[in-house]
Amino acid sequence: MLNPKEILAYLFHVAASDDNWHPREEDYLEYVTNELGLIPAEVEEVKANYKTYPFDPPREEYPRMITFYYILFMIRSDQVITDEEVQKAKLIGFKLGFNELMTDDLIQVMIDYAQKQLPSNIMIEKVKPYLN
Repeated sequence: MLNPKEILAYLFHVAASDDNWHPREEDYLEYVTNELGLIPAEVEEVKANYKTYPFDPPREEYPRMITFYYILFMIRSDQVITDEEVQKAKLIGFKLGFNELMTDDLIQVMIDYAQKQLPSNIMIEKVKPYLN
């Protein structure tokens, strides 16, 4: 099951990783909070405590993948993907239990399409080789 506050905490980690909060990152955070149904008070609570927010990833693969997709689109949101964001995304991917090669492949897609339209099927195509 997805934990909206936990996802938001991960996103704050990524957004803060390069010490540069871009307006597009703020826009993406707002989009995600609306999509996850969080109210402003919850967002402020998570933002104030994201560094100490407990990390308890879902056991099921689907919610873990959704969580990682949010992370991937966060690093891409400002169209500039920094080394710090990549390292944070890799760490979160590892903590979510994903294959390092798959994580690297998905991050590379974000880098390759940081300033271009992302093809609709490219993420699925990158994940397929790693499915059981």
